[in-house]
Amino acid sequence: MIYSQTTASTSDNIWGAWNSYLSTSASTLVTLTTTDGTTNDRTWSAWNRHYTLYSSSTAATATTVTLDDPWGYWNRELTVRTGAVLRAAPAPPRNIPSAEDRERWAAEAEQARIRIEAVERDRVSAKEKAEVLLLRHLSPEQRDDLKSKGCFFVEVDGVKYKINRGSHGNVHMLGEGDRSKRSFCIQPTKGCPDGDAMLAQKLLLEADPEEFWRLANVTNTEAGRLISRPDNVLEFKKAHKRAAA
Repeated sequence: MIYSQTTASTSDNIWGAWNSYLSTSASTLVTLTTTDGTTNDRTWSAWNRHYTLYSSSTAATATTVTLDDPWGYWNRELTVRTGAVLRAAPAPPRNIPSAEDRERWAAEAEQARIRIEAVERDRVSAKEKAEVLLLRHLSPEQRDDLKSKGCFFVEVDGVKYKINRGSHGNVHMLGEGDRSKRSFCIQPTKGCPDGDAMLAQKLLLEADPEEFWRLANVTNTEAGRLISRPDNVLEFKKAHKRAAA
């Protein structure tokens, strides 16, 4: 804030001057004179005005204030730096692999490829062996059904079961019209070939159907709900008792 004092006092009160009022020792107010004729302007109202101060040639104690738009002034006073400006850190130096590194990496990649191919060969071989073993334990009728329908049927105590190709949720107890009444999710272990899983399901179902029910996750496909494990055996007894009767 630029202001002039109308008295000869040199004891300035900054806080008072900030608000355009100053009491001197003679109780005289400081007067701010501007070109628009206003006096005693408060600083806040004049805050957005830019003042250019110069000495008057006619009065030693007078001060002339020129009003200006600060936004335009700020842009006029902008200093443009034309020198180079660093915008980003320089790229780190590249580590160029040596010929020895490249040879080692190539050897490791080749070893990995050989291992993957060996695993795939073992998987295909296990699948083929499982299929041969399954077919060996199926009747001619079951083999025909598996080939034409993708499933085969097993009858235990007068109850008909269907084993679809697969390993999870692929066994069904059938009712009238060969509609599914219960489904079973039971398999030997994860990653077991489908042929081995289907054969294990068939053998356990024929040898101990109650144990088959006890171990499996059983779903009532008619009601669309999972049967709790403690009720599996009760459900088995009801189903096989009705079939026997």
